Amino acid sequence: LFLRSLVYLSEILPDMKKLLVLMDDSTTSRIVLTETFRNRISQHIGEVQVDVLLISQWDTWQAKVLDADSYGFDAIIATLMHTIRNGDEQDIVGFDKVARWTSTNSPVPTFGFWITDVGPDKATGGLVLFGEDQGKAAVEIAKRILTGESPGSILPVTADRGQLVFSQTQLHRWALTLPPDMLGNSVILP
Repeated sequence: LFLRSLVYLSEILPDMKKLLVLMDDSTTSRIVLTETFRNRISQHIGEVQVDVLLISQWDTWQAKVLDADSYGFDAIIATLMHTIRNGDEQDIVGFDKVARWTSTNSPVPTFGFWITDVGPDKATGGLVLFGEDQGKAAVEIAKRILTGESPGSILPVTADRGQLVFSQTQLHRWALTLPPDMLGNSVILP
């Protein structure tokens, strides 16, 4: 799904050379780094350099977002923002606050992987996943286990679909135009 997302982003931002992927430092993010990026925090995918950062602290997250353009990034994918902690307090900042702050303060367009990442005051959009699809996949795995299949014999299920979803507000903010074929296959939110 990430590779397909990158293709779509390249159509929206044809001059994109550098992409920053920001995630919290959670178990899920570490699995994404391993499974999707093969533990490489910097690599070229096609013509685009992709840097992946797993961040646990709020001040570090903020600094990386604010400095994105000075490091040559053309866009940010900000996703999995649920375990960012606020300094020594160790309080979780909260997904909504991180998502909204990132959108408001980013000097470059932000995109996401989950439907909850996208909105008029959040990410511009992307090829996103829906929790419902993940839930259906979990139910199918549970059924297999309940009918006697060994959990150890069931391979991990990765997302093979997604839906293009974009925020009209964010597209306008960044003066981005979706190609006609992409627009025809997208859900457009306010």
